[in-house]
Amino acid sequence: NLLAVETVPKVQFLQSLAGLLPAFNVRVKKSRVLPPLLDELRNANMQSIVLPLVLEVGQSLNSNDFSAAFRPHLASLCSNATGESLLLLCSNVPRLQNILTDQAMAQYLIPLLVRGCSESDVRVHVEVLKHIPGIFSTQRSNYAHLQMLLPQVKRLALETTAASVRVNALKTIASVMPHLSKEEMDGIIAMLGAIADHDRSSATALCVAGVLEAASKSGGIERECLSTLPLLITLLANKSLSLSQFETLLSLVNGSIQRVSNARRKELKEQADVQRTISQSGGMNTTSSFGSMPQPALGATMTAGMGAADPFAPAMPSGAPVGFGTAAYAGGIGMPSRAAPIAGGQASTGL
Repeated sequence: NLLAVETVPKVQFLQSLAGLLPAFNVRVKKSRVLPPLLDELRNANMQSIVLPLVLEVGQSLNSNDFSAAFRPHLASLCSNATGESLLLLCSNVPRLQNILTDQAMAQYLIPLLVRGCSESDVRVHVEVLKHIPGIFSTQRSNYAHLQMLLPQVKRLALETTAASVRVNALKTIASVMPHLSKEEMDGIIAMLGAIADHDRSSATALCVAGVLEAASKSGGIERECLSTLPLLITLLANKSLSLSQFETLLSLVNGSIQRVSNARRKELKEQADVQRTISQSGGMNTTSSFGSMPQPALGATMTAGMGAADPFAPAMPSGAPVGFGTAAYAGGIGMPSRAAPIAGGQASTGL
C-alpha cells in the first residue's frame, strides 16, 4: 500500500519500479501496478514521479481499458496540475493522444493545451506549441478544437517576449494554415506584418516567411499577389539576416513569383482561347445568315445590257429560260449575247 509508506522509501521504490515494469505482463500491470499508481496521483508532491510510470503502463494496455481507469484521475489532473506536473503533462501530449479515446481527448487533452497556453511558464508554452501540429496532423482533431487553440496561439505569437515561444507559435500557425477560413488567413497575415515590424530578428523573419508560404499555397493566387508576396519581399530588407538566410528568403520570393506567373499565364491563355472561339463562332453565324436570306427574283438585281449573271440567282436547270445578258446554259456553249424576247413560251438562246 503506497499510501501508507513514508515519503523517502516511497520515492525510492517508485524510482526502482521504472526499471521493473518491462518484466510485468499486461494482466499484472492492469490489476496490480496501475491502481495504486493512480491513487498516488492525488498527492501533488508525487505527481512528477508517478505520472511517467502511469503513462508507461498505459502504453502497454488496451486504449479503452486504460482510458476508463485513467479518466477519473485525468479530469482532476488536467484541471489542477501546476508547475512541474503541468509541464510533464504537456510534454507527454503524444503519449496521452495515443492512449486516450477521441472523446477523452476532446474532453481533457484540448482543454489542457488551452490552459497550458494561459500559464506564465515559458517551458509549458514551448511544450504545448510543439505538440499542437501533431494533433492536427491526424484525423482525430476537428475545426472546433482548432477554434479553441488558435486564439491562444496567436496571442502568444504577438505578446511573448521569449524568442523560443514566438518561433514555435509561428511554426504552429503555419502547420494549421490549410485548415483555416479565408477570414482567419487574412487576420493572420495582418498579424504577421505587425510581428515583422516589431521583432526584426532573423529567426522571426524566417518563421514569418514560413507562415506566408503556407498561406500562399492554401489561399490562392489573388491572396498571394495582394498580401503574402508584398510582405514576403519586405523581409528581404531585414538587416539581421545572414547570407544563407537571405538566400532562403529569396528562394521563397522567387517561388512565389513563379507560382503567380504560371497561374496568370494559364488563366490569360484560357481567356484568349475562349475569346478566339467566340470570334470564330460569330464569323460562322454571319456566313450562315447570308445563306438564309430570301433569294432575289431572276435578273432582279441586274441592269439590262450588263451581260453578267446575277450572283444571287439560283442555279438554272438545263433548258430553263435564260435571263437578260446570259449565255446559253446548255454545257456553256456559245458566246454571251442579248437575249431575244420570249415568244410562244420558248426562249431564244441566240445560238
